[in-house]
Amino acid sequence: MIEGHDKDIEWFRPDPRRRLMPAWVVGSCLLGLGLVSTTYGFSQLGKDDHLGLLGLVLGLSCVASGMLTFTVSALRVLADDTCLGLRVDGLLFRRGGEIARVIPWEVVGQVSAEEEGLWVAIDGDEGLLIRTPFADVEHGEIARRIMATRRRALMGLPLRPG
Repeated sequence: MIEGHDKDIEWFRPDPRRRLMPAWVVGSCLLGLGLVSTTYGFSQLGKDDHLGLLGLVLGLSCVASGMLTFTVSALRVLADDTCLGLRVDGLLFRRGGEIARVIPWEVVGQVSAEEEGLWVAIDGDEGLLIRTPFADVEHGEIARRIMATRRRALMGLPLRPG
């Protein structure tokens, strides 16, 4: 957990949709196949062949696999605690399990939206390239908000409304 939440101004979280979509397509196909197989199995149960039982076993296995695919992919994606935060004392960035890094406003240079992600120039450092797509906000808008907050912080203006 990050200490000093009283310093928070604005937070950006990653957009999980692109990472979830492939697993959800596979899970949906498994659920659809399970539905069809289970329906066929029930329709064949009264007959003397083993196709009904095979259809039920296959169908219920597909349904269970589809639900497991949904759950495991969601847990994996939602466990990622990547975040970008604008704070009174600087720009905060945390990727995966790394310790959160607060970059003071005094050393934050130009911030721009590049083709490969969000570029943050840092004085005396190699800079920071953030490739994570954020939910509901484009990199260009985030860069604009970071630069506006940086200007206000360096001029000593209040950073929070009110």
